[in-house]
Amino acid sequence: MRDSFDRTLARVRLRCDLNLLLAAAGTVALAAGAAAALALLAERTLAVRVVRPWTVRAACVAAAVGVAALWRFRRPSCWQVALLIDRRAGLHERFSSALAVAERTDGFSMAAAAESRATAGRADLARRFPIRPPRRWLAALAAWAASGALALWMPQVDLLGHLAAQAERRQRDQQLEQARQELQSAAEKVRVS
Repeated sequence: MRDSFDRTLARVRLRCDLNLLLAAAGTVALAAGAAAALALLAERTLAVRVVRPWTVRAACVAAAVGVAALWRFRRPSCWQVALLIDRRAGLHERFSSALAVAERTDGFSMAAAAESRATAGRADLARRFPIRPPRRWLAALAAWAASGALALWMPQVDLLGHLAAQAERRQRDQQLEQARQELQSAAEKVRVS
């Protein structure tokens, strides 16, 4: 059975994990918003199709992998969490000491561990470790708002002449189709007579 020390350490580690997950998601959301804005800007100015269904799916997968990787590689160990608890709560290395002497059986180590565990049981750490999104979420929201504004209000500009070339090809194709239909109708008239 886990005592209050182990439960407190697990709760604080969970809170740290959630904050780290929010930070990783904020970083990826900011990068994705900036990439979306650049892609829309390229589409609107260069008349080149960038945003396609497969690129959106690939970006979503990359974002999920990015969040998972950032969270996994930055996740704190129990030692790091114990040191963070000691620092934020001003417990003078009680958590880290209890972890350090947990396996020892001498009298001093057992007394230090018992005192540390008793102090840990009385500590209220929920307010010292709040769960809240970091400020980079504001930047991510701004990037996505810029993407939305580009998608809604930026007019199509043809800097490279792609749209004019496409319109010219379409007109040529229509003329060829019209000439083919006229030739076919003339050939049918010749056959009938």
